[in-house]
Amino acid sequence: MHKLSQKLALIITNSSYLDDMSEMVSYSLEAILTTSITAISAFLLTAYTDCVLEYLIFNACFIPIRIRHKSFHFKKFIQCFICSNLMILLCCLILKYIPYHNTVIPLLFIFLTSHFYLSIERNKFEIFFIAIIFTLSLFFNKTISMAILLSVSMNTILMLGRLYNEKNIKHD
Repeated sequence: MHKLSQKLALIITNSSYLDDMSEMVSYSLEAILTTSITAISAFLLTAYTDCVLEYLIFNACFIPIRIRHKSFHFKKFIQCFICSNLMILLCCLILKYIPYHNTVIPLLFIFLTSHFYLSIERNKFEIFFIAIIFTLSLFFNKTISMAILLSVSMNTILMLGRLYNEKNIKHD
């Protein structure tokens, strides 16, 4: 993906070598391409499993939380692609087929607390906002409540992955 984005950047910038401008274009193209390919394939997987609505709800909850935090990223696109698609598909299948129970409410607060302490940003307002949206969604749409819980839990797992990587990098 990196080499493809570099070639496209050279074409776009009408340059024969990678300079600062073509590097910036390459970086942007790589982000757009990898995100688009992953999103389209996840959409197709969820369409195949008849979970398109769950896909839309999960992404509406997950993406804003994911964007705000520095967490785990794979070094290779193929690893990210496979794990992201599996995670999205799993969460969508859970949203579709596992009924909501009030016993998951304490799980959200456990994951929110973990999320806060694992976060580099440690934004109390954000955690409070997520808790309020979750609580309000309990009265209107339980699928949204579960999507928020899954989003927070997945992002917490990704933050744990970041910490694990940082710990291993320091010891190497």
